[in-house]
Amino acid sequence: MRPSLALIVFSLLTSGAAAGVVQPGPQSGGTASLGDLARKAKAERAKVYPNPAKVFTNDNLPARPRREGPTAATGMSATVAEQPGNKTETAPSSTPPQEPAAEVHNEKYYRAKQKELQDRRDLHQRQLDVLQQKISQNQLQYYADPNKTLTQEYTRADVNKLNDEIQKKKDEIAADQKALEDLLDQLRREGGDPGSLR
Repeated sequence: MRPSLALIVFSLLTSGAAAGVVQPGPQSGGTASLGDLARKAKAERAKVYPNPAKVFTNDNLPARPRREGPTAATGMSATVAEQPGNKTETAPSSTPPQEPAAEVHNEKYYRAKQKELQDRRDLHQRQLDVLQQKISQNQLQYYADPNKTLTQEYTRADVNKLNDEIQKKKDEIAADQKALEDLLDQLRREGGDPGSLR
């Protein structure tokens, strides 16, 4: 640990006072002043610690590029995601993308599209299963706080919220199923065999 300048000056003053170097009263030619002692301490410290520690302030920090986020972690994840070969998985959206009707697609397109839609439907089905488990738990829920128990028995806010989420998930699953059916209809319109995708 590096001693501070004040500590060095204090130790020099106390050692000098013990030796009789510093005397109260007017300065004589043989006594050292406080400024001289401080300069001597600074010179000794420069010999012991030749490289001072780097101090960072707002003035000498490098500027962050505009494309990075507010933190270094956000900027790091953005640069890692931009590198070639790094793919980030995104959650599928609940609305199917619209395809132009004039384009004719091959079997590879339809298989990939069908897999994407089925994966999204399966994800929504798993989320629905979790919500149904939660609502089963909340219907038998015991609250240690009697006020919370009375509130939930009266309003059933947590159960009603889960019921709303379950209904939304059921709607998403129905939309996913309709998107799959629309994909098969599009394949029929383009002259393909829908049985090849089953």
